[in-house]
Amino acid sequence: MFSPRQATFDLQGLTGVGGSEEYERAKAQKVRGRLIVLVGFGGPEANEDVCEALGRLERDLNAFDPVRRRAALLELARWAEEGEVHFPEPKRAVNLHVHTFFSFNGYGYSPSCFAWKARCAGLRVAGVVDFDVLDAVEEFLEAGRVLGLRVCAGIETRVY
Repeated sequence: MFSPRQATFDLQGLTGVGGSEEYERAKAQKVRGRLIVLVGFGGPEANEDVCEALGRLERDLNAFDPVRRRAALLELARWAEEGEVHFPEPKRAVNLHVHTFFSFNGYGYSPSCFAWKARCAGLRVAGVVDFDVLDAVEEFLEAGRVLGLRVCAGIETRVY
């Protein structure tokens, strides 16, 4: 299986090294709505293998099994540590109010998945605030530490 030297993930737009031939070819490569830009990949077959592996790991970040989520997070962090995944430089942007699937009305993201998406988007700081529970806090703080992302957590409660 091909192992990329660098990959840039972007949640809503396009980030990466513009102008390079690989970058321009990768503009058309979309995986479940997220653009993956690979630098130095060995061709379309390799790109599909990498996209499949990354897609599987990202899906596992949202598994309801916390052991499976942690394993996926650690594997993605290993890719980053070994220089196979390149995160963009942190921007001035922050998002300190995101609900995880523990709020039962969020985007369906686990705490680990949100930390991964925030790091890939280049957020400087990210925070989770779930309704009436603190279930996401420990996992989110750990995911931030593993990914080198500044994080915070809180609770949003309803008064009846």
